[in-house]
Amino acid sequence: MSELYVHFPKQATAVYIDNFLKAVRDVRGISNTKMVFDLRNTSELSSIFVCFICGLVDLAREFNNKIEFLMPAHRKTADTLRAIKKIVPQVGRPPLMLAEKMCQLRKITSHNSQPIEDIITLIGHHLKLSPSLQEDIQLLLNELLTNAIDHGGREECYVCAGKWGKSNFVHFTVLDFGVGIPAKIRSMFKFDHDSSAIQGLLQQGLTTRVGREGGNGYKFIQEVMRRTNGRFYVYSGDAKAAYKYDRGEYGSKKARRPFGGTCVDLAFNLTPRNIPENYEDHIEEIF
Repeated sequence: MSELYVHFPKQATAVYIDNFLKAVRDVRGISNTKMVFDLRNTSELSSIFVCFICGLVDLAREFNNKIEFLMPAHRKTADTLRAIKKIVPQVGRPPLMLAEKMCQLRKITSHNSQPIEDIITLIGHHLKLSPSLQEDIQLLLNELLTNAIDHGGREECYVCAGKWGKSNFVHFTVLDFGVGIPAKIRSMFKFDHDSSAIQGLLQQGLTTRVGREGGNGYKFIQEVMRRTNGRFYVYSGDAKAAYKYDRGEYGSKKARRPFGGTCVDLAFNLTPRNIPENYEDHIEEIF
């Protein structure tokens, strides 16, 4: 049996997303191979990392590959990864308590509101949020799951929520290995590049839903993140976008490596001044 080494970066954060996209390309479609997931240089985990490692394990097993882990040299990171590794084979992906921080990890294969309710519980554990804001967050997470399950072309997605290290953000990541956002937008609006399609989605509010309600999910996400000074990242096709409302930085560009799927990471700012106490006015429901 041949071997394939899949290398993971030192810091498994959004900054290193291209490393994960390469890993998906390396693993996808290969069969009857021993895959060595090399995490020896990894010293920091994230919700993006957890989603990708679970998804890559499933992709590898889908084609009868064997998997071996080379664990991180960093002790705390290795301990966390061992805890995650134990539940990777489980379809339901039960909640984990990692280093006294609640981490919710789910593989979702149908429309089920329970994982969303679990995630809202996690938010309440870390933040004092008004009922209106909690409802809005639940709406936007439901929209991401609907996009992944209904429109991605694969009836499964991965969701991880958690706070990592000394970061002031709590992250919620949704990952699927479907057709990707730009493919659907380009088929209707004839963009030349995936990055232009993502830009049209986020800046012009384009939608592929015509003649029926909904289609404004990303507009809604931007409004919630703006009001809470958060951040969100989108990776799909060969495009990536980062909106950092706490810094006033917004942009989209071409990724170095194409990605068959969609990864959305929402980062809520835990700094008290960034969560408005008067967040009571419900944003108009637009789904």
